[in-house]
Parts: sequence; C-alpha cells; structure tokens
Amino acid sequence: MDKGAAAVLLIALLSLTALVASDGAQGLGDIIYDADDDLDLPEPGQLKEVGRERRQTWMGSSIQHANCRLEPSPGSTVQGSLFLFQKRWRWDYVKVKGSLWGMMEPKERFEVFFHEKAPPSEGDCDATGDTLFGSKGYEGYLGQVKAKGYGRATGFSRGSRVVTLESDRPNSIVGRSIVVTSLATRKRVACCTIQGE
Repeated sequence: MDKGAAAVLLIALLSLTALVASDGAQGLGDIIYDADDDLDLPEPGQLKEVGRERRQTWMGSSIQHANCRLEPSPGSTVQGSLFLFQKRWRWDYVKVKGSLWGMMEPKERFEVFFHEKAPPSEGDCDATGDTLFGSKGYEGYLGQVKAKGYGRATGFSRGSRVVTLESDRPNSIVGRSIVVTSLATRKRVACCTIQGE
C-alpha cells in the first residue's frame, strides 16, 4: 500500500470513529446502548414528553418509524411505551426509545426481545411465538432492564443492527412484537404489537 492510499484509509477510519462518537451510542455486538439508556423518569406521565422529544429529534431524518404500547400480561403490572426509528443514511439500524414502568421490586431484572408474532389480544404475551432467530443467533435480543422499583419509570434506549422497519424485507419487525420477560421467573410480563406509522 502506497503512502497516498494509506493516508486515505487513515482519514476514512478517523471519520468513522468521529461519526460513531457523535451519535452518542455504544455498540456491543448487534445491540446498541445509548447514552440516555436507563434514564430516571420518576413519573409515567413524563413519557408523553419523552416521546414527543424523540419524534421531533428523529422524524425529520428517519425513513421509517413505528410505536409499541406495552400492555401487562395477566398478573403483571409492567407497562410501557416505545418508539422505533430507523435512519438509513447513517447505520441503517433500528433505534428503540421510550419508557417502562410498573416494575415493583428494586433492581429486579428483565430482558427485552423482538418476537415472531403480534399478541392476538392485549397482554396475551404467551401467544407471541419465539424470539426472532437468524444466522447471527439472537436477532431479537434487546438487552436487559434493571427496575428502579416501586413502580417508577425507567428510560429505555437501545438499537438493533439486524432488524428493520422496512416492511418488504424478510427481517422486518413491523407487525411483530416486543416482549418483556422477567429474569427471576422467566415469565413474559408485558408485550406489544409494533405498529408502523
């Protein structure tokens, strides 16, 4: 490699590094954790303002957006509201932002997944099929959430590089579901249908 080609490659790598840093997201495999993940939201009523802010930030540049209102399964108090966005011009990954609340035990942990099917009715989380699978393993995994306890809301801000909101692609998640599972009981405690807008 001559000096000119090496210089071009170095500039490209530095630009890529700056772009990742400016996005405020830290990647771990195919899951992206934003700087504002686990934001402390004391009141569920603040969710509307968070959603408005997220949409104002992303709507202008995203090619696709969707929402998902988490409803508790029978016997659960976990709820939430999530907004999904995709910006093809940068990384072509799906960003999931919003809030979960109703988790009563402090530090209780939950896992969040994309699932194959939408629940046939609100809170019917056992009917959402399996977690999305693919050649890379758990395509549907969005990581863990640690409860703040006493029903307080916590912010959720993640991203996935292996799914899309484009309905004509085989890895599309529109019309599928997001499911929250308790790590302690392995039960599905909340779920929602991903609805395109």
